[in-house]
Amino acid sequence: MLFRRNKKSKKEEPVSDAAVSSEKQSAIEEVPKKSVWMKFVWVLLAAPMLLYLNFALIHLTKFETADESLWYSQGRIQKYWKAIDERNWKNTRINDKPGVTLAIISGLARYWEKEAPPEVEERNRKFQYFPTERIEEAHFNYRIPIVVFNGIMALYFFWIIRRLTKNEWAALFSSTLILLNPILLGISQIINPDSLFWTFSLALLLTFLAFLETGGVIVAILSILLMGFTLASKYVGVIFFPFLILALFAHAMYRIPEWVEKSEKVWKKVLWRALIYPATVWGGIGVFALLMPAAIIKTKYLTSGTYKSHGMYGIFKICMLIDAVIILDALFFKSRIMIFIAKYIKYLRITIVKLLFFFMAGVVVLVGVDWMMKLDLFHVFDMPFEGGKLSAFKALPAYKQFLLEARPFVFSQTPLVILTLVLFWLVSIFKKWKSEWIVAVMTVFVPIFFLATMEQGLLIHVRYSIVLFPIASVIAGIALAEFFDWGFLKIVPKMLVFVMLVALGSSYLLRIQPFYFNYTSRFLPKEYSIVDGWGYGGYEAAQFLNSFPNVSTARVLADYDGVCQFYKGPCIGYSDKLRPSMRSRWNAGKYDYAVISAKGSDRFGFSDSFPGFQNQRSVWEMEIDNRPNNFLRIISSKNYKIPDAPQPDEPVISNDDSIEDENSVDDSDSGTSDEESVPDVESD
Repeated sequence: MLFRRNKKSKKEEPVSDAAVSSEKQSAIEEVPKKSVWMKFVWVLLAAPMLLYLNFALIHLTKFETADESLWYSQGRIQKYWKAIDERNWKNTRINDKPGVTLAIISGLARYWEKEAPPEVEERNRKFQYFPTERIEEAHFNYRIPIVVFNGIMALYFFWIIRRLTKNEWAALFSSTLILLNPILLGISQIINPDSLFWTFSLALLLTFLAFLETGGVIVAILSILLMGFTLASKYVGVIFFPFLILALFAHAMYRIPEWVEKSEKVWKKVLWRALIYPATVWGGIGVFALLMPAAIIKTKYLTSGTYKSHGMYGIFKICMLIDAVIILDALFFKSRIMIFIAKYIKYLRITIVKLLFFFMAGVVVLVGVDWMMKLDLFHVFDMPFEGGKLSAFKALPAYKQFLLEARPFVFSQTPLVILTLVLFWLVSIFKKWKSEWIVAVMTVFVPIFFLATMEQGLLIHVRYSIVLFPIASVIAGIALAEFFDWGFLKIVPKMLVFVMLVALGSSYLLRIQPFYFNYTSRFLPKEYSIVDGWGYGGYEAAQFLNSFPNVSTARVLADYDGVCQFYKGPCIGYSDKLRPSMRSRWNAGKYDYAVISAKGSDRFGFSDSFPGFQNQRSVWEMEIDNRPNNFLRIISSKNYKIPDAPQPDEPVISNDDSIEDENSVDDSDSGTSDEESVPDVESD
């Protein structure tokens, strides 16, 4: 028999077993039951993973982008592994990106490739003959490890997001949006450091946030490892040095009032997190050095690629100083300073977060409407989308630069993601969400990234801003989970939301298939193109040329990466060195066909060399995503002659050449290194 004290009579009274049983049943009923689907959540995640792999395998070998050959056929990957095998540690620095994780993961191809991948099968001075079948085989061998690795990482993203948010649906929605994002799938098909940089960056950010929330030892260790992998992918990962201390401070401002209310030992929690921050940074630098031992042999590689990278040293010292103050406050004052700050800036914190959400929503809407409606409110429509280090961009006022930095972010996101972000940010001005601090920290990363690139005078394009795309997908995934757990929206089954995400994601991929990295939102008018080419369409152009009976002798001039690699006859890539002799050779019939693109026209001023070619009849043409400014055209020398008058700065070249005699241009004219042709975000 159980007894309970009666509050009125203040006497112990017996309680029946039936009453106890009834109360236990009520308590059980009050505990929310998880959806039956959550028992099969890993099975649900398999659907977008399989779709991702299916779409990724389509067209996987049938394109080549700028500088890929530098990694798989010109020896960067092989150089890294040769240096490891021979213990020649200095040679493990294979590039200034540094691209070490790419060499490790893509380099798995060494275990199953039959022979080293080729660059060209035969060099005949200027013209080159490419072994197309072996190139396609090399593409598959070196790309498939990246595709599979990034697909498997979706499992990690699900696990860490669920640990961070304590919400399975947020984890599932976010992972699905990442897997079915056309830009992320497209970059995962390319042999480039960015194809892994976004993966490790997102994993690092989510893992450190999960550590702040849980204080777990395992996630702390994972944060250290992921910091090292991020730095070993691209030096631009140093942006996380200041950002993680910002995340630590933001988390403390949100959680300290709760810890105080629960009478927990605030100083111990703050101290533990403050100690792990420098451990993550210095431990990550150590992991980076182990992955690239050249950084140990020559400390310049270590410092210039990490805490002394491009103006980072001063910021790095400030970050360490702030962390030291937090640690000393915890040790000697029991975190009274942090408690004081958290208590008295509560309303300021709320105001700042709301302003952040309003600002970001406003920027996205302003940029979107300006280009959608072709208003040109700020007179910046003449600024190219491809970006780079442009003097005209650096001359603009800061607010115009910021709006231009936001263009790729706005117009390369899927409509679902960008509309969800705007709606969530606007609603967040009036409502507090369970995951507010997480969304706030991830949101503020976007303008910080823009400001960092502005400081370098760099107008970013999609590849340079690739790290923002998975972050946007995670914010959108969390937002959808919060939305459909709010008010009347609770009646919508979350399983239905998941099916909708899979269906919409598949539709976006189907629309742009197989040119995923050229995905552009329908919000951007057709006359604009966010990403020009990137090697897409070159295979199709080469296949058309390969259908000619004289393919073995027809000479092709291409201003576009990824044409010559698939053409079975003599081919040469157009370059600035080739420009002076091109007109006279073309008119003399030394070239039979020219493959001309929008990107080549912008890069080389090809339209100056081929005046009026836009109005000439092409024998073949292609518009990627039906965008006129993302075209490829094949022009026959029989149909079009260039006006004979040379340009003022162009010497007259005699027409005494043949395939055997063309020795005026070095073999290297068929391509340039990425250090020459692509602006660096880290130097680059």
